[in-house]
Amino acid sequence: MVLTLLGEDVNSETVDLEDQQTWADTYGLTTPVLADDGYPTMWAMGGTGGLPFMALVARGGEILAAGNAVADAEVEAALED
Repeated sequence: MVLTLLGEDVNSETVDLEDQQTWADTYGLTTPVLADDGYPTMWAMGGTGGLPFMALVARGGEILAAGNAVADAEVEAALED
């Protein structure tokens, strides 16, 4: 599963459900867009900042890829496992 984490909105304010839905709609996402207020989850996954922060998570919860994008090839490889 690919997760998108948003730590703040365009005004540097806390992300709310409307912001999450707008992001998903704008970019045609069908995977979860989650609020990460202050970026603690992003930092814990080794992120360096920037929007969006995305993580590819295996069924068992293992982080397979994380960064400002997840490549199609990474998703396809995860589906093959």
